[in-house]
Amino acid sequence: MLAFFYAVIQLIIDELSPENDSTNLLRKLIQVEIMKQDEEMTTLKPTKVKNKSFTKEKRHVNSGERGIFLPHETGSKANCDFPQIVERHTIDDHPDSGVLTACCERIPYRAPSSSFENTGDIIVGVLSSSSGSGPSKRESIRSTWANSTKGVFFIVAGPWNEISEEYERQKDLIWIEKEEVYDGLTLKTYSFLNIVHHLSSKMNNQYSYAFKTDDDSYIDLNGLQIRLRDESPDYWGWCPYRIEKRTPLRDPKNKYSISYEQYPEPTFPRYCQGAGFALSRRFIECAVSDNHIARARYIHFEDVAVGILAERCEMLPLFDKKYIRLYRTNTQDEKDRIKKKRKN
Repeated sequence: MLAFFYAVIQLIIDELSPENDSTNLLRKLIQVEIMKQDEEMTTLKPTKVKNKSFTKEKRHVNSGERGIFLPHETGSKANCDFPQIVERHTIDDHPDSGVLTACCERIPYRAPSSSFENTGDIIVGVLSSSSGSGPSKRESIRSTWANSTKGVFFIVAGPWNEISEEYERQKDLIWIEKEEVYDGLTLKTYSFLNIVHHLSSKMNNQYSYAFKTDDDSYIDLNGLQIRLRDESPDYWGWCPYRIEKRTPLRDPKNKYSISYEQYPEPTFPRYCQGAGFALSRRFIECAVSDNHIARARYIHFEDVAVGILAERCEMLPLFDKKYIRLYRTNTQDEKDRIKKKRKN
């Protein structure tokens, strides 16, 4: 009965404008009716939101009023809160220095402006670690699929002194003044998109796409350029349709779980998986110029975070499963694929 009630109301609301008074009234009616239901029910059980703010590593997230969400409602419209006390940073006189805003945080960065001249159609951003295996992976990429290619940049964080020499020598690093942690991938990705927009405008660079990937991926740049030219998507990658693939995991023992305080909504927006996705210039201009990157509520899953930008900018993902192959490192699928390549 509850599922039927939800489905009917969802169909009605879909026909109404979000600003319509009737929509607001229907939402209130839903809340009153659902609160009367048995709280032990698990099917389409309303998500309750605590009346408090959640703060993690100085990220300010307002979880909103106590209430419920519709079954397919996402957190794309949720904004962050700017901190009352702004973190101060040392004045930087490096010629490549700048400051951007992402998820209500001011992030100092350094990016080689001159390297954004004539990058070609696609600007590639590779998320990489400043230390550990990061330096060797970057050298491997420079000597293989990115060899003699302009417009491939590595986004790193951590202490400046760990990468300063490589930065000045290679001129292909984008450094942000944040801690080098797994939970920081969203800020790296958002920073990359922001910097692509601003430096391309500054250098009058006529790029068409930005492509984000990781330093454990191999990119066929020629094939990628052909696919993007033929399809002309705004948001391209491995972007599953099924709703169960976009349901947040809540078990704290799971590596990919997220709490209700961090993300109270019952569903993630459609997103392309982080191993590699392309965003059009139009998408990036919307995300930066309309302040979606600056104001979007923080979520530590960087691929979901880009899906949030897509929903805010009304960009539909193109799921190109025919030309993208995902293989986990050192799996049998990967080994079989390499053997097949060698035979051919």
